Amino acid sequence: TVNANEGKAQAVAYADALEKRFGRRPIIFYTNGFETWIWDDQFYPPRSIFGFYRKDELELLIERRQSRKDLRLFQPAPDIAGRYYQKEAIKRVSEAWVTDGSNGMVGKFRKALTVMATGTGKTRTAAAFVDIMLKANWAKRVLFLADRNSLVTQAKRSFNEQLPNLTAIDLTKEKADTTTRLVFSTYPTMLNRIDSARNSGEPIFGVGHFDLIIVDEAHRSIYKKYEDIFTYFDALMLGLTATPRDETHRDTYQSFDCEQGNPTYYYELDTAVKDQYLTPPLQVKAGTKFLQRGMKYTDLKPEEQEQFEAAFAEIGEETPDEVSSAAINKWLFNKDTARKILNNLFEKGVKIDSGDKLGKTIIFAKNQQHAEFIETVFNEQFPEHSGKFAEVISYKNKFAQDAIDKFKIKDRNPQIAISVDMLDTGIDVPEIVNLVFFKPVYSKAKFWQMIGRGTRLCENLFAPDKHKEHFLVFDCCGNFEFFEMNPQGHSGNEVKSVSHRIFEIRMLLAEAMRANNYIDDEYIAYRNSLLDISHQLVLGLYNQRDTAIRVKMRLPVIETYAQRDNWNNLSPLNIQEISKEIGPLITLDDPDEKAKIFDLLLLRMQTGLVTGGADFSRGLKNLQIRSNRLLTLANIPAVREKLPLLKAIITDEYWKEPSLNQLEKIREELRALMYLLESDSQANIYMDIEDEAPISHDPEAVLLPVEPENYLEKVRVFVRRNKEYLVIKKLTSNQPITSSELEQLEELLFDGEERGTKADYESQTNQPLGIFIREILGLDRKAAMEAFSSFLQNQNLTAGQQNFINLIIDHLTQKGHIAPKMLYEFPYTNIHSAGVDGVFGGDSGDRLFAVIEGVNEMAVGA
Repeated sequence: TVNANEGKAQAVAYADALEKRFGRRPIIFYTNGFETWIWDDQFYPPRSIFGFYRKDELELLIERRQSRKDLRLFQPAPDIAGRYYQKEAIKRVSEAWVTDGSNGMVGKFRKALTVMATGTGKTRTAAAFVDIMLKANWAKRVLFLADRNSLVTQAKRSFNEQLPNLTAIDLTKEKADTTTRLVFSTYPTMLNRIDSARNSGEPIFGVGHFDLIIVDEAHRSIYKKYEDIFTYFDALMLGLTATPRDETHRDTYQSFDCEQGNPTYYYELDTAVKDQYLTPPLQVKAGTKFLQRGMKYTDLKPEEQEQFEAAFAEIGEETPDEVSSAAINKWLFNKDTARKILNNLFEKGVKIDSGDKLGKTIIFAKNQQHAEFIETVFNEQFPEHSGKFAEVISYKNKFAQDAIDKFKIKDRNPQIAISVDMLDTGIDVPEIVNLVFFKPVYSKAKFWQMIGRGTRLCENLFAPDKHKEHFLVFDCCGNFEFFEMNPQGHSGNEVKSVSHRIFEIRMLLAEAMRANNYIDDEYIAYRNSLLDISHQLVLGLYNQRDTAIRVKMRLPVIETYAQRDNWNNLSPLNIQEISKEIGPLITLDDPDEKAKIFDLLLLRMQTGLVTGGADFSRGLKNLQIRSNRLLTLANIPAVREKLPLLKAIITDEYWKEPSLNQLEKIREELRALMYLLESDSQANIYMDIEDEAPISHDPEAVLLPVEPENYLEKVRVFVRRNKEYLVIKKLTSNQPITSSELEQLEELLFDGEERGTKADYESQTNQPLGIFIREILGLDRKAAMEAFSSFLQNQNLTAGQQNFINLIIDHLTQKGHIAPKMLYEFPYTNIHSAGVDGVFGGDSGDRLFAVIEGVNEMAVGA
């Protein structure tokens, strides 16, 4: 019932008394039962922690006060990390974690994020840093986390090579051992270990077990999904990522306590290529007609139209006028398209063995069916390779790791790996000289990680002293063009489980019924039943509070909603809190996934019916399609029993007055039949229609993501990255800023190093700083319109005057300020040759200039 910090002074008093009596200062903890804080006040400020250290872990913390050495004094082993940038990375992390205090060395930050291009040795650098941590007595046990089994295997092998004297286990394959120095694991495996060990009798990793956690390919989705691991363990954290700084999400920077765009250390692709530590990519435009424009029925030859019609008739569908390019290789697979891509690869791809053999190649396929299709076409097209040259490597391949291991061997097949997501990141094969993007990629960060599969150096690849100088990127789906048009790419949203979504929709439906006055006894009973189900699920979690770590982490929220009374009047904020904190823990005890998806459909339809939203009409189409498909299975007894209901559902008459009871009855009656239906996705179609081969182009140099060399451009990049900073936000929303705020802004922008000083800025431009920032970010459109609101009041503007004002607002939105003389120039002279004077005369013109002057002055500051 009180803040944990209220116990801090009392804990310090105890620590003082114990130190006075026994001559050794203890580690300080204070807690209110929900929050716990640890304070090793000889080295770190207080920090939140999940639980208490064990006795041996506390002894080690206290012993380190005397034995811990300064990380900054150690150099990495040259045979592990001998390159200048690897040494610099270790130096930067050491400096981030240690500083000079009033009584000698003390701890500074506890997290660090290093951005290093694929192929520059992130894992080696991490191994060298672990070696230093051990020598300096900063670490005894280390946890290395990756998001795939293959990456865990690869990392463990690398550490074993670099640090052979340290015991190591792969937690995905081996039993836990609390004495092991290096533990390697995937995120899900470790999360399950934290919970299950308490009930299985296996060794438990305590909160203080690991001194260092290395997070491989650290990015926002990993941290959000598995943040409980990082909350549970009280360890130093080192994040490794190859994602360019500009593409790294701000949440990732926040997770590692870094400013956006300013990781602890970075060494990016363009610099590594200049330093000749990586090989550059060359682009080959390789798209066919169908991949670029789709397939149009009217463009096909008569015999091809017949094949097109027959393919759709075979699955019981009408012949469409066209199939979009997005459908090609998603569900429509055309042999000639695959043939032409493969022939182009064999014709233009980098060869080895005196030009007789295609070099190691990854083909990035769209999905499992596409990958298998490519493999089939390849074996038909090149039978001389006996089915061994190309192989699908995906999560569905039980022996995927074995295939990866064989692909890594220089002179062994497969020579072509057809990847379904598995080789997109993390795989280390220096011999790769061809990458085929047979799918679109919408994440720019992932795109450059995939490009990174080919960047590693490979000496003597072609012959003695003939090294790999570049690699080819066959872009079949216009990825480079997409990112030119969409510099930020498209990011996917976090996906909730079906159980989570059902849990959430029940709450939303119950609240919608209350808000829309569903007050009949029958409706009240139904609403209460929805809330009862939700409450019971939370109560089940509450009963696991002593055994499940993830429940303990959210105990304040779970304890609140374990009380049934707290469900009766849920606000939108309550629902948001429950969904965010508790929803990810919900697992419905029903193995029938298709029945659960049907539940979700009908609950959404009910919510749409109550609120008048589109979920009802959209869901009705889906329901009727399912009913029609079930009617074709009328020979099955379970379906035959439901024929009257199924026949009614597909009629318009049945839906003249839809009700919640009607929808709930359908859900209860039909959910058990859903397993009979095949997947809701479009049935796969296979055909062999002539495609147009890619136009022959010479390979082109790829424009790499580069760090701006121009001084002002560096400042601009920094401004864009920090556009949410309060003073910058005020500038872009036309709010006044004070002189002290302007000074704060100058302190933020001018670091004295990369972004120079204020004097450096003034030597490059005579623009006031606020105007400079406005030019970069523009003015918020709403703020621009509000600036003109008083001018527009009580005026009946002509069409020309309104267009003139709109042009000014458009300009302010883009550039943030406008010089009065511009109102006499193009495009304003398009409205009247005399510019502003010809559109607004007398007092109106003066008042318009006054508004513009006010907007400009707001950018300068008081």
